[in-house]
Amino acid sequence: MNIQFRNEARYCRYSPTTMNLRGTDELGMGYWVRLRIQNTGKSVLRACEGRLEVITNVANGEAEHDFDPVVLHWVGHAPGAIDINKNEHEFLDLFFVWEHVPTKYIIYAEDMTPRGIPLVRTKKHVRLDGSIYGRNMNPVPFQLDVDFDKGWYECKINGIPNNQAPPKYSLGSPTLHIDTTTACSTSGSFAQIFLGDHD
Repeated sequence: MNIQFRNEARYCRYSPTTMNLRGTDELGMGYWVRLRIQNTGKSVLRACEGRLEVITNVANGEAEHDFDPVVLHWVGHAPGAIDINKNEHEFLDLFFVWEHVPTKYIIYAEDMTPRGIPLVRTKKHVRLDGSIYGRNMNPVPFQLDVDFDKGWYECKINGIPNNQAPPKYSLGSPTLHIDTTTACSTSGSFAQIFLGDHD
């Protein structure tokens, strides 16, 4: 499995977005950040699901205790796990920012129904830990270092290589950047995130 982020269209989608975060539906510009999940194995990956499992505050190294694991949304699919054919890829929504709440980012879970887990979160320097699961594959973890900048849609996103990543749920060693640091905006350079394999 190959998990990627690029600072370009489809990975970052800038579009009008209607939200009801302040008691009424409002239309505003949204900036969506997605991961590209590609099946590089020899067979169909069955019942794939992406989960965001831990959000860590980089400033103090502590996991944010008001967050529980959530299932993320596959772009262009109804809720639920999906199959990914050999050599195919799918996009997985991770979070988005919205111009009307410039100090927040929103985790885009498969089920956005409020259930005690705040998905609208204060912008700060965080590490996002998650995994891709499937019926016929071992879990493939991913880690992202996300540092929100001053602009409402600006953030710096870096992948942490699987073979060099600190253990989950602790700050561990310093973040190891791949390729370049890119501001998540309407232009930018390539940023490879993670590689993993299955049969």
